[in-house]
Amino acid sequence: MSPLPRARRPSASVASCFGTRLRARLLAHGAVMAALLVGCASVEVTAVTELGADYLYYRRSPDRPDTEAIDPGATGGMNRIFIDVADNKPGRAPVRFAESVSTGVGEVWRATVWMALFAAAAVVERDPLDLRITVEAEGVVDGPSAGALMAAMITAGVRRVPLSPDATLTGTLNPDLTIGPVGGVPEKVLAAIAGGKKRIGIPVGQSRAVSLRTGRPVDLMALAKERGVEIVELEDVRDAYSLLTGKALEPEPSLTEDEMILPLYATRLLGERARTVISRVVSAEASFRQLAESLSAVDTLPREISDLVRFAQESLEAGRHASALFSALEAHRGFLDHQTKVLSRLGATHGEWATVRDILRKLRTEVEGGIEATMPRWKSETAWAATEVPLVTDSFDGLIQALRGLAMGDKAATERPVLERLLLDRNFVPAAQDVRLLLEGVSEYASNLAVADSRLLSASVYLDLLAAGRVHTGVTTGNPMPTAVLDDVAAQYGRVADANLGYVEALLVLPAAEGLKEVVENIRRRIASSDADFRQAYLGRVLPSLLSESLVGGRERSYAMLSGAVSSFLASAAVISKRYSLNAEIVGDAGRVVAIRHKAAFESMLRLAERGAREAAAACLSELGELPITTLLEYRLGRELDEFGRRRHERDPATGVSARLQGLNHLWRAYTHARLALATHR
Repeated sequence: MSPLPRARRPSASVASCFGTRLRARLLAHGAVMAALLVGCASVEVTAVTELGADYLYYRRSPDRPDTEAIDPGATGGMNRIFIDVADNKPGRAPVRFAESVSTGVGEVWRATVWMALFAAAAVVERDPLDLRITVEAEGVVDGPSAGALMAAMITAGVRRVPLSPDATLTGTLNPDLTIGPVGGVPEKVLAAIAGGKKRIGIPVGQSRAVSLRTGRPVDLMALAKERGVEIVELEDVRDAYSLLTGKALEPEPSLTEDEMILPLYATRLLGERARTVISRVVSAEASFRQLAESLSAVDTLPREISDLVRFAQESLEAGRHASALFSALEAHRGFLDHQTKVLSRLGATHGEWATVRDILRKLRTEVEGGIEATMPRWKSETAWAATEVPLVTDSFDGLIQALRGLAMGDKAATERPVLERLLLDRNFVPAAQDVRLLLEGVSEYASNLAVADSRLLSASVYLDLLAAGRVHTGVTTGNPMPTAVLDDVAAQYGRVADANLGYVEALLVLPAAEGLKEVVENIRRRIASSDADFRQAYLGRVLPSLLSESLVGGRERSYAMLSGAVSSFLASAAVISKRYSLNAEIVGDAGRVVAIRHKAAFESMLRLAERGAREAAAACLSELGELPITTLLEYRLGRELDEFGRRRHERDPATGVSARLQGLNHLWRAYTHARLALATHR
């Protein structure tokens, strides 16, 4: 990612938050997984297990570019793949490749193999580093569409279950272990039939797919019936394993939806915080209305912000406190973004530079004061139980993001002396030739401080929930979670986050760089500028390590590293899902999702994410006797956003899709927080 210069010294307590620059790193190509395993070695491999299967592919005519919809010469094919599975020795590489031709394995294929290892390890509850796999494929291979096949093969290898010779499948792996759409499905199915396969797995929602040869949709179920074979739509890795082996994995126990209810103390606190944030937004709106009247040209709040405030108020009245707080915080963020635009207009159109300065300085004072006031709580609060770890971890994520926002705001001022002059001198009026540079600085400065202010609000809620939970249970003291445990869990999540980022590189960044003939770093910057998830996925792996030792000690640094790893893991999963698995339509500088092209996959992911959260909660309750409050909070928020999106879709499809996608991400967080508590406990 781009360098981050040292922050301009604001005060003794928050100065030098980060080092001179973010250490550049090109993350190793790896894979994604949604269910982070926790090292519970319930299945062991006592000897090397070798498995062979046939993977499907399609090939376009050499003279036809991929951009052409119809290619009469396109064909499907089937080649052999072999995977050896064994226990690994400590410190040895878990993945090895065997090639039949020089440079036969492409970068995307390598990333997909790592993805398959992590996914299979999650299914059998093994640490991926405890397994050693050797993958051998015939000829020159690349692409992600054999990910589900390889995950099922590795799972079978660990369990020492033979594969059915008459079965094969195609499909990518999504961050939550669901199976994602692929291209050339009709051609692949025909190749499988020609190769004697009787049971063929395809991603859910692709039973009617467009032929590359004709450009027309093909009813694959009808084709299968005509040819005497079976087409099976696959939702996740478990389905793929069942198809490939003929044996089903036992279903996981789960809680009911009625059991995933927030306790009363939490709903009351969330409601109170929602009212506070709503009041801030409404008060700010009134101030801007007065400003508009005095200048006769400044816009009041945009409709979407007013809608969020209204929805937050309606949610409070309906008892949906998680949605109320989330919507209030979204409205707050929206207002701060709007404030940035207004500041630019104040300067450019009305020359109200003193007003611009006062608003910027007020915002910075609030952020810096908030950090200094809350820092003692971050330094003193620690998890006494595994179920408290997600709360403390999320609060540290908020702290890190707030510090980054403050540092980046100072960077904007340091790099533009005209902005620094404006902040220091109330009577300063820029020269005409400096106005454009100043407005760019104002926008960057205000935007970063807005992020910091918003993240502080979110983080304080987690600290409040931690304190309220202890009051509710009567717990007044406890033993801090050992830093060695936190560091070990952080390393586990860090490995998966790095693997996710490798998959992002292989599937999104590198192809874009090649297609646009640009350097990779420029592509990363371009995506990061409009995609907060992409930005956070990379920053989460480097920012925590740059925290000054004067700010955080050993225990706090352990939580910071854990929060960065978990944050990067979740953000990278969100990037992969929307930009690849779901083929989302993304518009605007803010990178808003307005449509999902892979609708069946989206519905499947939502359904399985909801079930996965309840399954993880059941495991947590069974082993720990309680649930992380954040698991319940994120689950309720995910469900409520999904329901809101469904209702809203008919009259406002873009808002409906965006809400449901946010709901999916929160359901993943619910799952992850339960698994995080289990990982810490184990």
